[in-house]
Amino acid sequence: MINQREMALRVRDTAKVLFSRGPLWSLGDQIIVSGGNFLTMVIVARQVGLASFGVFTLYWTSALIVAAMHTSFLILPMVVLRAQNAQGQLARYDSIVAGLHLSFVGLTLAMWLPLSAAAIALGLIDGSVALSLGAYTAFALMHEYLRRFIFLEDRYLELTISDMVRYLLQLLTLHLLGGQLGHTIAAVFWILAGSALVGCLICLRHMPRPAVERDESMAVAMRHWSSSKWLLSSSLLSWLSTNSLMYLTGAYAGAAAVGGMRASQNLAGILGIPLQGLQNVVPTEAAKALAELQLKGLRSYLMKVGGGLLAVGLVVTAIIAGAPDQWLELVYGDEFTGYGLLLIGYALAFTASVLELPISAGLRAIERTRPVFVAYLLGAVFTLVGGAVLVPLYGVWGAMAVILAVWVIRILVVLRSLAIELDVRRPDSELAQ
Repeated sequence: MINQREMALRVRDTAKVLFSRGPLWSLGDQIIVSGGNFLTMVIVARQVGLASFGVFTLYWTSALIVAAMHTSFLILPMVVLRAQNAQGQLARYDSIVAGLHLSFVGLTLAMWLPLSAAAIALGLIDGSVALSLGAYTAFALMHEYLRRFIFLEDRYLELTISDMVRYLLQLLTLHLLGGQLGHTIAAVFWILAGSALVGCLICLRHMPRPAVERDESMAVAMRHWSSSKWLLSSSLLSWLSTNSLMYLTGAYAGAAAVGGMRASQNLAGILGIPLQGLQNVVPTEAAKALAELQLKGLRSYLMKVGGGLLAVGLVVTAIIAGAPDQWLELVYGDEFTGYGLLLIGYALAFTASVLELPISAGLRAIERTRPVFVAYLLGAVFTLVGGAVLVPLYGVWGAMAVILAVWVIRILVVLRSLAIELDVRRPDSELAQ
């Protein structure tokens, strides 16, 4: 058992490792981003109501799969590979990646148009919603690339200004114009798209000049693919694991249940805002620890970060579990009460997610991301099988049980894989000690 003193020491060690200039800016900026997203969901939920918020969630999750693919193939490899490139090669690498990014956005729009047309023809989505959702997806991808790039360039002030302007504009527009626009889902997506565009314009001048040269672009794309192929597959499986349950719950329990799930997920996530900022930091610092101090340094870094994050996650869960329904009523209103157990479940899932961060970062640092894919594959299989059985029987509560079981599976798989990799790679001199 970990006593209070040991837990405090772990949190202190984690703070010493992480709280340098870059991580502090990252954490501060993440408070803006995650806080903005949280408040956006609160405003939308209050304006459109529980059932319509569930419908909005189902549309919104379709954009998440594109964002997950973009992050896995382009952003995460860029974070690691930029640290491995010689200084004289960075400019060319950045230009090639910028070209790949624009190609990704263009391909996304090229595929979005026929898919949207088919969905409109089948009556699955309104034309105005499809158009606004497509615009939001494109501008959100653009802004995500730009903000990640200027962070890697140590332009922390520009990053913070861009995100602050985007989310302040988004929140003010939703609050002031939401009623005048009729509280429609299409209007919400247009506001989100316009705010993302403004964020892009602020930091666009720092974007590298895109370069599209067949051989070089193919070489960089293949290097990204080699680094991210399992992560990309994992992202698709993660989307399937999480969002298939949303759609399944909507089919069996109705849109209101989906709204309750998303509201609980949103509220549990806001309490971990500072930890989400570490997604920009931990992978890079893990790669540096491996390069500078080899496996011993990597192992020490991961243990400090993992111990601190687990302690914080348990504290967050305890706070939420004290009065879950009261938290939901305070934030969203009376209509959203009754989903307190969901909120506790998502808090536990949040704790698992922050624990997974350093483990996955360790596997990425040694370029062994296949276990992450295996973990997500097993989770996706369990989601489909467990969801098909439990959701029809128990509705939203069955979905929550599946979510928690999937997180247990994923953590056990990646933790075991990392332990094996570190043990196999341990030098003989270290084994002899």
